[in-house]
Amino acid sequence: MYDRSNNIEAHKRVDLDLNIDGEVSDQGSLLLKNTPSIVKLEKVEIQDSEGNVTILDVNGKNDKIPFSIALPGKEEAQGNQISLVLSNSSKSYFYSTRKRNLMETGKTYLAYYTVTQHGEREFSFLDVVHKPIELSDLNTEVSLPSLNLQDSERVAAYVVSEKTITAGAYHRYPIAVTRRDSSLTVMLGVVASSSGRLLVSVFDPDGEEIGYRVVQQTAQLGGDRSNASLTVSTKEEGIHEVVVSTFSGNWLSESKYDLLIEAQRFRASTDDLALGTVDSGKEAEKLITYSNSSNQVHSMSASLGSLTRVVQQDNFPILANYRTFRKLDIPEWRPESGESQTTSVRLTFPPDDKKYEGFSGRIDHRLYKKGPDGKMVEAHKGMFFGRGKSFNNIPRPEPGKPYETLYAAVDTYFTVPYDEGLKDSQGTITLDAAFPGIPVKMEGSIDLKVLTVGRPDVYILQIKGPQKLIDASAAKTNHSSSSQAILEIPTQINGISKIKVTLPVTVTPDVKSTLAKQLIRSTISISTSDSRISDSIPIEITQ
Repeated sequence: MYDRSNNIEAHKRVDLDLNIDGEVSDQGSLLLKNTPSIVKLEKVEIQDSEGNVTILDVNGKNDKIPFSIALPGKEEAQGNQISLVLSNSSKSYFYSTRKRNLMETGKTYLAYYTVTQHGEREFSFLDVVHKPIELSDLNTEVSLPSLNLQDSERVAAYVVSEKTITAGAYHRYPIAVTRRDSSLTVMLGVVASSSGRLLVSVFDPDGEEIGYRVVQQTAQLGGDRSNASLTVSTKEEGIHEVVVSTFSGNWLSESKYDLLIEAQRFRASTDDLALGTVDSGKEAEKLITYSNSSNQVHSMSASLGSLTRVVQQDNFPILANYRTFRKLDIPEWRPESGESQTTSVRLTFPPDDKKYEGFSGRIDHRLYKKGPDGKMVEAHKGMFFGRGKSFNNIPRPEPGKPYETLYAAVDTYFTVPYDEGLKDSQGTITLDAAFPGIPVKMEGSIDLKVLTVGRPDVYILQIKGPQKLIDASAAKTNHSSSSQAILEIPTQINGISKIKVTLPVTVTPDVKSTLAKQLIRSTISISTSDSRISDSIPIEITQ
């Protein structure tokens, strides 16, 4: 059990079960399940930030041990050993009790449990708990010469000054990241009187390294790389670890370092934005709220990045261990549009491709056409672009003229049946085809405005969509024409059998537009008065 949450549960439920060999008879299985299983807290270890380990005597005074065993309904009646009968589901579990008041900030606690029958150990397990460092909103005065910081006041900061680290050592600092925090900044510097080569790494609650920096200082090389700064996004709440280690295995002497860990508490109410146009009837105006809970930001501004047209290639067939093809939908070209007759194409998996967790494959680096025998042959070769592929000088189809249809391809390695969309090793996925060479045209504009609310801890960004998107591939300069309509009305008037009425009529043909299948994507960039604090929000506009 490994708890990396900020709010540690006081009582962690532990369910026990015996994985009995299939060759054991029913009578033997029943005997094993009805034999009392003894659960015992064998030992407790405490690891400090420098890696020093202290082992506690669990047989001493229980009120000094930060772990104990409790039964359901008797959480307060705690001890170091209990007996369970696994044949009874209501009596086959217990609670590992964490006495948080006995745990010290910045340390890691490990409880070793064993399960025995007839005096023989069946298995063991650990309960690992961090007591994280909580970053306060109070001002902290920072004086760290190796980081060029002197009498500087910081908020939500943790400071380590002139810490000695030996060769081959690891120093671990568990940091409690809350929903208020948007990022962590870590600064590491080698103290001027010291030398060495150090690595600082940041790990998220899942144990994945999300950033690192290397610093070094020697008499031969000087101190040009003696300090470094690292900022990582912290979208996930929970304990993040900052680890400082001696980077080189050839460095055998001690080093000293200064360390500053800061949380940036300027967080948006959303991580992405979907917007419609005014004419579409969809929501064309939205607000994003920024929480400035530590008042680190005194002003903010917003700007919109370049606009890119995206056509989703939906219903792309896939089959495990096969290469499959789909016609590539490309916006048409018309001479009156003034646009280029060729375009670049970027094929990628969509941002929400997590819905295809059961799929593993790649986008082929070639576009295909059908040969004389009906088989697929290479038409264009592309290059890598992130997780996808990019192609240049791809011709656009012109209405009413012959066009050689192009096909995209996907190689599917395997599919997992539990994904509802990928049953029986086959199904469909969606690819994004971006066309950065085709300009985005619209009536009106996308407006960004920072609203003042009279409170320093809140900023609001207002985003308004355009009146409508214009599809130059479907529009014509003048596609309406005038005509006349004659209406004849029979009557019963003496001598008049019918009345003829001539009316002017304007005829507008139905010109097909592909905008319904297209998206416009961009990014809103946020800058603030604090150079360390910024943000970017993907925006998607649909017609």
